[in-house]
Amino acid sequence: MRGGLSFLLWGTAACCFFLLSTSHLYAQAFGEIKVRDLNKPYVQQNYTDQNDPPDTKRSVNCKTYVVDMRKGRRYIIDLNSTQFFAFLRIEDKAGTELASNNGSDGVQNAKLDFTPPKDGIYRIMVESVGGATGQYTFKITPDMTTKAESDPPVPQVVYLPPIFDDDDLEGRPSVFRAGKLPPGLPDWFQKLDTDGDGQVALWEWRKGGKKLEDFLLWDLNEDGFITAEEALRKLELDRMAGAPKRPG
Repeated sequence: MRGGLSFLLWGTAACCFFLLSTSHLYAQAFGEIKVRDLNKPYVQQNYTDQNDPPDTKRSVNCKTYVVDMRKGRRYIIDLNSTQFFAFLRIEDKAGTELASNNGSDGVQNAKLDFTPPKDGIYRIMVESVGGATGQYTFKITPDMTTKAESDPPVPQVVYLPPIFDDDDLEGRPSVFRAGKLPPGLPDWFQKLDTDGDGQVALWEWRKGGKKLEDFLLWDLNEDGFITAEEALRKLELDRMAGAPKRPG
């Protein structure tokens, strides 16, 4: 009896581990694929098949990418495939189609040059012209030379050598002293920025008694620092999503 119970518990734990480790693959194969804040090119190799839900406008199987885009910034969207004639279309959160393309290069690839009319969530449908399925490469390239209207002002930055006390943590990175910080930052930002470099490093966050999981919510580019721009962007994303402000 005891051996049977142990085997049952072990099997249940193994099953849970498998489901957790493959849940992101299931979401990519059958559901919407969420693309986080775009500060660098996003590239994914994937495939469409008959298990993908149909596009509500064209009734062909498609993958749907849910993307957070910013007004005034230009995005180049490419869909390349050797197995089907590519078709791209984009719609806003309300389902209104804003642009589409089906073979801009005269072969079978599709491209969109898109500038969002406002900050928000947009849905990009990846599919074929005639309903065929297969492998593809999908890419979104933000043109960072174009300024989004919601970009906060960039503070003046002057490099100064880091100064450490004897009791400082080892391996602390070099810092940059920033000028005047932009308005609207969370109350905790300047308090936790103990070295005055205009950003909150992970070590400063932990030294202030904050939780790691909360730091990851604010560190949008996952580089170990919360910049003023990231903090303002996180507040704006929460506001657009209607989420309550999470305490820092």
